[in-house]
Amino acid sequence: MEKLLLFTTGGFTADASNVNSSEIAVYNIKDFRGVKAKNATTISIFFETSNGREIVDLGITSGKHSSVLRSIIGAILKPAQSIITIADIDKSIKVDSDITSVSIIANETLVQSLTGNSRTQIDPLTRNYSKLFISNNHTSDVACTLELHDGSTYTRLFNAISIPANTSLILDRDEIAFDLNTYTLHATSDNASGKLTFTFIL
Repeated sequence: MEKLLLFTTGGFTADASNVNSSEIAVYNIKDFRGVKAKNATTISIFFETSNGREIVDLGITSGKHSSVLRSIIGAILKPAQSIITIADIDKSIKVDSDITSVSIIANETLVQSLTGNSRTQIDPLTRNYSKLFISNNHTSDVACTLELHDGSTYTRLFNAISIPANTSLILDRDEIAFDLNTYTLHATSDNASGKLTFTFIL
């Protein structure tokens, strides 16, 4: 028996005529890829679907990660249940009372451009993106330096890599993954006008 996990954000209650895919979702348990704490009041659940990687963020009571996860696992393991409501904010049905909100993120893309040659923080929010495209929008080569910062020390991922004119350097998930709770990502262009665009694909 297949098991399906149901989530709603409360969007139907707020505006039923404009409900969209970011407000109601059902995922097959086979697409589940893992769960982890995002911060003190959020748990992120990851799914790999036929439409790409999707994330459901559950807002929770501060520090209640373990008990909420135990409730989710307990609901999934019930043998006779095929549709499992993890958090239906519209109907106020939740597997754990410490779940406070739901946010559904599908096919998310972040785009940020450099407009100068000073070291600039690149903010990939709090997601594990599948790819990073670094595009050179200039008519000549532009060199890019990418670094991680732990609050005191900068560690170079690569130094002054030359990106040819009107092309992109593509980094896969395993090349750009880092602990967002420990590090921030910073980029530097050797062009006075920046001319580099960073596109993170979920």
